[in-house]
Amino acid sequence: MKKVLVTSAALALAVSSYSLFSNTVQADALAEAKKRYSLSQDWLDGKLPSYGNIKVSYNGPPIEMVMTHHVPKVAGIVKRVFIPALRRLETMANGKIKVTENWGGTVHSAREGSDATRSGLSDYAPCFSVYSAKDFNLVHGHSLPGMFSSADVAVASAEELYNKWFKKEFEAIGNSVARMAATTGYHTFSNKPVRTLEDAKGLKIRAGGGLHAKSNAALGFVPTSMPAAEMYPAVQRGLIDAVSLSDAAGQIFKVHELAKYRTYNNYTRLFVEYCVGPKWFDNLPADLQVVFNAWTRQHAIVEAQAFYELGDVIAQSRFKKAGMKFIELSADESKRWEAALAPVEEEWIKGHEAKGRSARKLVSELKATAKKYSAMSPNQILQAAIDNPVMNMYDFK
Repeated sequence: MKKVLVTSAALALAVSSYSLFSNTVQADALAEAKKRYSLSQDWLDGKLPSYGNIKVSYNGPPIEMVMTHHVPKVAGIVKRVFIPALRRLETMANGKIKVTENWGGTVHSAREGSDATRSGLSDYAPCFSVYSAKDFNLVHGHSLPGMFSSADVAVASAEELYNKWFKKEFEAIGNSVARMAATTGYHTFSNKPVRTLEDAKGLKIRAGGGLHAKSNAALGFVPTSMPAAEMYPAVQRGLIDAVSLSDAAGQIFKVHELAKYRTYNNYTRLFVEYCVGPKWFDNLPADLQVVFNAWTRQHAIVEAQAFYELGDVIAQSRFKKAGMKFIELSADESKRWEAALAPVEEEWIKGHEAKGRSARKLVSELKATAKKYSAMSPNQILQAAIDNPVMNMYDFK
């Protein structure tokens, strides 16, 4: 069976043992990749012998959890991950939590999820910090270039350090994070081959804001911010020359119909968060609070693996069938790109240190935590979330 390149190795820029710009570890085709994430699929299918074995003693009537989301119910991530995951919560709670689902932005837009959980309009919703970046400081640190090797490593690391570094910033605006989410690495899709910094220079690229834009600018691209839904016509009209996206997201937005080349560069990824209404969680019986925590820790890893990481493998196969050419930077060129990105991290650290924030210590701890999880297989990372979930993201009864 034809091999597909999906994972990474050896980066000097970060502590973890992977590369931003080279798929030096050859992973497997789709069948083998499914084995790598088999525990996540069994989790979604309800086939695991244990989801933490949490005893539910609450014997009152079922408690409703109003879940709201801007994504339509027909979306792949909803059908493949979100809906099965909601059923897992109900099962883990022995039916004592019942989810009312609201899809497709019927309650709020993508930008309004944080307001919805804070006000009590929703009990569980996406509350992306990227949409209110000015409200946060150190939260943005986990989006620094080259921090993580994969989505599940990123999620596990961010959740382990959440209580120490990020919790106060979310609670300061009246919210509580239920779980973290992270995409896989973003790559460059273009109609012109990008093999060197000289090739990148001056190309108008669709990129997110903040550190994503700064990272692209450091490489010589000219970042342009626009919603992902606007990329397709923008490329067609020549308003942008390239897009920066993960493979899984690229497939959704049909990047294979627009771009002839994919330059692998795992230097950045999008971090998002899901919030739980503080009042709803505080009013849960103590045993159901523990169940909810166990579910969110597991769901966070499952989404990273079952949708983003496995989705990347599926997308790469589709890209190649469409005739897209995959580009890997040479070893010498990779070092040049790493050197170009290094100042982004240092500038971010110095900016926060000047304001009395311990950004350098945060970055050091993120890298050390990422190194620990990078040494584990995907199934081991999920099993750890089941057996030993992080227990300090909430204030339990």
